Amino acid sequence: MILNKYHVNMNSNEVKESLLGEKAGTAQHKLRKLIMFDLVQQTNRDICYRCKRPIELIEELSIEHKEAWQSSPDPRKSFFDLDNIAFSHLSCNVANNKGKHTAKTRCKNGHPYIHKDKKGHNYCNICRATQTAVWREKNKDKYLENQFTYNRLPHVMERQRNRYAHVA
Repeated sequence: MILNKYHVNMNSNEVKESLLGEKAGTAQHKLRKLIMFDLVQQTNRDICYRCKRPIELIEELSIEHKEAWQSSPDPRKSFFDLDNIAFSHLSCNVANNKGKHTAKTRCKNGHPYIHKDKKGHNYCNICRATQTAVWREKNKDKYLENQFTYNRLPHVMERQRNRYAHVA
């Protein structure tokens, strides 16, 4: 989107949000994390402090305090001490803070669990996407047939007609 006459009546934060598609603070946080992840990889510090495995996704990256800063004699100094900082998988960091650093924070292929499904079960995006693609390929005919049948249901056809009614 380019600045235009509609942006005249907006304050600077509204213009930024309009141009970025999200709040400026959120975009700045994402940019900082992207820069940090890139620098961590360039300096070969992308090995998890806890499990010693590579940190492969930006969503996995977490800043870790090697020694708990809350219980140190000078918490503020310990918090900002760069010698006390390491990088870890978010799941490893959270598990360690709960005192439960176990293999259950990872799937069978070693990927960290990033999300929970509707039933509250952990899953990793990598294995889930692979499993879905394999299932669709294996059941391609049945999947396409079900999709065709679903699209032919009266309530679905009505919804699709309503969605594109303004185009005609």
